[in-house]
Amino acid sequence: MWEKDKSEFENQVVLVVGGGGGIGSAIAEAFAERKAKVIICSRNVKRLEEIAKKIREKTNNPMVEAMEVDVTSEDSIKQLAERIASKYGKVDVLVNAHGALITALSRRPFLETTIEDWEYMMNINARGVWLTCREFAKIMVKNNKGKIINISSQAGSKVLRGALDNAGFCYAVSKATVDQITRAFAIQLVDYNINVNAIAPGWVETEELLKRGPEAIEMRKRLIPKGRLCKPEEVAELTVFLASSAADYITGQVIYIDGGVSAIYGSIQRQQT
Repeated sequence: MWEKDKSEFENQVVLVVGGGGGIGSAIAEAFAERKAKVIICSRNVKRLEEIAKKIREKTNNPMVEAMEVDVTSEDSIKQLAERIASKYGKVDVLVNAHGALITALSRRPFLETTIEDWEYMMNINARGVWLTCREFAKIMVKNNKGKIINISSQAGSKVLRGALDNAGFCYAVSKATVDQITRAFAIQLVDYNINVNAIAPGWVETEELLKRGPEAIEMRKRLIPKGRLCKPEEVAELTVFLASSAADYITGQVIYIDGGVSAIYGSIQRQQT
């Protein structure tokens, strides 16, 4: 194991925004296993409560709770920050795992992208990340300590020719913005002992992706040098690493976990064996 101290996260306060999704819940569980105080939040509190209960039972960690937040609302994010600061006095780790998926928009040709498409995706994926980073960084600055990890995407740096419709375009731009938000906060907060990094997964084996059916999954696998989808737990372990003291010298980076897709020049399909 890379971990120097398995108890490092004990009593640390870890906030996972978007903790109800496949990646977010896996991240929350990974920190709960390490005995952190974990807060998961999103708009759907009923679903969050169910997820928090499952994580508590699975990890035998009673310190997992759900809180409501709307990442498109500045007031909602400020209220969440005030609530957590009042209750815990600190936030050691912030993970922005929320995000609107490409499937959230009705698909149209690239040149028919609307202002509504753009604003929907940017408000959730980019504006939401900026606002949560801003508000929780204020708490971290007071404590002169913190780790921020933003979940971005390989789409933030790659354009797949022939597959870029309105939704794909807006999604890609929103994730590229997340990457730049990450770099900007990393440099601005470096003097406060706060590290800010992003993780850019490729195709992850979540419920949402699996809903697209076997053919869509096999097509994606053929584009991945590793020949398989990324597991949510793999993203979670990388997140824990970046939040640990083992990664104290890493900041301002976008780290790809995509099975080699980002290393490919052009669109090369994996050979069938």
